[in-house]
Amino acid sequence: MKRKNWTVVAGIVILGIGSLGFVWIIRRMPATPIAASGGMSSEIRFEDAPFYLQTDARWAHDRLGNTGASLASEGCTVCSLSMALAYYGVDLTPKALNVALTEKGGYTDKGWLIWKRVSEVTDDQIEVGVPRQAKHALIDEALQARQPVLAKVMLNAIVPHWVLIVGKSGGDYLMKDPLGNGMSLEKLSKYQSDIYAIRIVQPKSRH
Repeated sequence: MKRKNWTVVAGIVILGIGSLGFVWIIRRMPATPIAASGGMSSEIRFEDAPFYLQTDARWAHDRLGNTGASLASEGCTVCSLSMALAYYGVDLTPKALNVALTEKGGYTDKGWLIWKRVSEVTDDQIEVGVPRQAKHALIDEALQARQPVLAKVMLNAIVPHWVLIVGKSGGDYLMKDPLGNGMSLEKLSKYQSDIYAIRIVQPKSRH
């Protein structure tokens, strides 16, 4: 009888381990990219923020966090986030934001931004939503709420690049591009790339 009980227990343990492994695999699976245009057709844009370019001489040669990379080469995320913060009245240029994030441990060793640190550098004013899967519906919902959205695309199908979506015309998303002309909104579809990830910049919930 005892042997039978142990067999049952062992089976439950193995099943539990298998379930945990399945969950781990699911979480590690890369998100499915979506088209650069699509979703609900609408006409919306909000441009109440400056354009910040990676190549701006005021910060182009600053190091990204504690890495050896410069903002000119890899500062697209910082510039896009800085533009989004400015929209909410948080005055942190890419230079100032980079310094603040570095001091707060806001980067990984590879220079990837740790999104939860954004609330710390904005005095708990702003938080960044991190959906596990990019969806047109999520982008459209954010835009309708007048919340800017960071989107990751691929340059030449190789290099990750983050931009800031601040509008839509028909099915085309409109962006402020840290590598753009610095004067006008551009269609996200210009890069001929899917959207691989999104981050929604929003006022921090007070619940």
